[in-house]
Amino acid sequence: MMMNRLAIKIFEQEDYAKQFIDGHIYFSAAGRFNNFTDTQRKYDEGAILINDQPIWIDGHELFIPYMFSYEEIKQVPIFCCTLLDKSNTIFFDNNIRYNIPKEHHDLGKFAVIFDLECLIKKIKLVLQPFNAGIIAKKIKYISFNSLNDKNYKQIKTPYDLLFLHDILNGNEKQNEFRITITNRVIDNGHKDARVNIGPHWGWTSKCIHIE
Repeated sequence: MMMNRLAIKIFEQEDYAKQFIDGHIYFSAAGRFNNFTDTQRKYDEGAILINDQPIWIDGHELFIPYMFSYEEIKQVPIFCCTLLDKSNTIFFDNNIRYNIPKEHHDLGKFAVIFDLECLIKKIKLVLQPFNAGIIAKKIKYISFNSLNDKNYKQIKTPYDLLFLHDILNGNEKQNEFRITITNRVIDNGHKDARVNIGPHWGWTSKCIHIE
């Protein structure tokens, strides 16, 4: 059986993993991830620390560090997982060997491996009638302390900020992949939203208990 790209999602509770397999996909508000970041992180989700570009205030050009973001970016729905590829996984004889990074050890004890392309395709189909779309791609790690013109050109829409992280955090080994919903935000006061894509949406493993 030919397989598309595979990904793994770790869950805090077994019931959450089973809901995912049954097609209940939970998206968290981007701002919620600010509460889960490690102590070394100095910026909020969806914000970029600007160090080498001037800012104009009351007609004065100032060269001071500042944060760049967009209104409501913290309410954008995000689904996060880890992409399985040659950088973190060994595939042999229909078996998969993946070592969970230390950064993920506190996320939970239950995991599901799944066909990422099937998930993306199904979410797109479900959201089409609501005039909502998705952006699905890997997180790119750059140095916020030395942003250059090439890095800035990657920011073409507000959503692009959600796919850039500071490499100084040392989390690039997580190989994080994200799906964001566009043209929709999660209401203030709510932490997540559910997209129901139905059962049998694509290949998934059984719920794996992580020892």
